[in-house]
Amino acid sequence: MSVVQDFKDLPAPAKQLLLARGVTSFGSGLVLPLLVIYLVQGRGFGISLATGAMALTSVTAFVGGLVAGWAADRFGGVRAACTALLLAAVGTGMYAWVTAPWQALAAAAVFGLGVGGTSVWYGLLAEAVEADRHPVVFGFHFGVANAALGVGGILAGIAVSVERLWTFQAVYLADAVTFVLAAVVTVVAGRSLPAARDRAQEGGRKSSYVRVLANGPLLAVLLIGFLMFSIGYSQLESGIPAVLVAVSDVRTSDIALMCLADTAFAVIAQIALMPVVKRTPHRVSLAIAALTWMVFWVVLLGALQSGSRVVLLTSICAGVAVASVGAAFYSMAMPTLVNAAATSADRGRANALLGISTSLGFTAGPFAAGLFADHGMARVWVFVAAATAATTALLARVLRLPATARPEEPGQSEEPGRSDEPGRSDEPGRSERPAEPRLQSEAV
Repeated sequence: MSVVQDFKDLPAPAKQLLLARGVTSFGSGLVLPLLVIYLVQGRGFGISLATGAMALTSVTAFVGGLVAGWAADRFGGVRAACTALLLAAVGTGMYAWVTAPWQALAAAAVFGLGVGGTSVWYGLLAEAVEADRHPVVFGFHFGVANAALGVGGILAGIAVSVERLWTFQAVYLADAVTFVLAAVVTVVAGRSLPAARDRAQEGGRKSSYVRVLANGPLLAVLLIGFLMFSIGYSQLESGIPAVLVAVSDVRTSDIALMCLADTAFAVIAQIALMPVVKRTPHRVSLAIAALTWMVFWVVLLGALQSGSRVVLLTSICAGVAVASVGAAFYSMAMPTLVNAAATSADRGRANALLGISTSLGFTAGPFAAGLFADHGMARVWVFVAAATAATTALLARVLRLPATARPEEPGQSEEPGRSDEPGRSDEPGRSERPAEPRLQSEAV
């Protein structure tokens, strides 16, 4: 089945949710690389204030994710997601009018609560399609988000100028509008989601974070997600640039080229590989993703030894292309496994924990890279990252992962904790549960 046919076969609510994600990702692309420049050069604040605002956003995003996960299970994913989107709209809109440091910190705090709360988004996508279609909808989610993010970033780079402060204000207000539009689309999509019926079928089953954290297979998936973001996806924005600055004569244009290559390759790989990835067992997909990052770090280590800027840039772009192939596998497998480990009663909390684990990786990875680079051990960090990626691939193969609606790996014997059959569960004490209900109609 072609990628186009896969998209056509998605129910209308799933397509609407993908549209909403594309809209918000476009807005994020407009402002994502600009905050430090805006606050320091545009508003005249200190660098510490700008980086402090970013750190505060990370802290409140952690809180926002926890609260949103609880709210999604208690009041429904649509309400939780819309509240988070509106909070994010308020927070990013506040940036347009900051004139004092406390206002910037307030905007950062509100924005963090909002973007942290959007971690329940995967739960809505999971509710929009049957369980065996989860990899497809998650794959499209990744591709749409990356493409929209890249377009937004390119437009911002063309339109925004420090000499024209109003251009910064305009993109932050535009970002706020995208969150509001996404909330409206989410409400429309939510009318056709079976969430309320599913929760009723759970028979009043109570959930809590303690209960979710007792799910061993889910914890295994979250550990892999944390490691993948620590040594992989978090490194593109700060970890790899820190290494390059420490050991080579890197320019800002070189970093921009790397980010552009990553976005382009990610979208291309997602489209080209979707027919293959959706048939690949999820534990194999995670192992492939980790191994592609190992290849990236090994290639980077070799390029650093060459001393040639041309060789270094060429190697980085080649390494990013390989890692983008892994991202296509990761983006479909990870949320599928998380939602396979959850019931309708705790889906919000499970997806919130996924957001939190990857956010922790997004913080820990660059911090470790910077620490090694600051102490003259940038090459050591590259070796450590490569070894960690290899270890992550091994963990993906040996840890007990959640059962999904995917077929078992060819030639793999049926053993506890390694089943991919629908309706099976590897969690101790959890009885068999049916696959997610099929939507009766695609009409909104």
